[in-house]
Amino acid sequence: MAKAHTKGVRKKIDRPPPRVFLGVGALFLGLNHLSVALGFGLHAEALMAGCWLVLVGGWVALAGRSFDAVWAWADPSGRRTIGLILFTLGAAFGAAEGVARIAYGQRLLN
Repeated sequence: MAKAHTKGVRKKIDRPPPRVFLGVGALFLGLNHLSVALGFGLHAEALMAGCWLVLVGGWVALAGRSFDAVWAWADPSGRRTIGLILFTLGAAFGAAEGVARIAYGQRLLN
């Protein structure tokens, strides 16, 4: 146990690059919008990938210390890491479903 009045040590985590994630996510969302605008229909894969990349990139950019804490918690265990990835994919699926319904008036999965 840590003694009273001692400082803790924060583990340095290699974060994903938020600008790259946000840029590639915006590219995927833009490609999906272009596909809908040109009449090719909704591309669920591009919408899901874009939402996941924007979600993770935004999390790292806006709350990097919380990302470090959650990743440090999940890192030692493979199950936790898979669970964290599935949790973020679930959140991205919800965001993609919301975008599909609100912006395009369609459902993500028919």
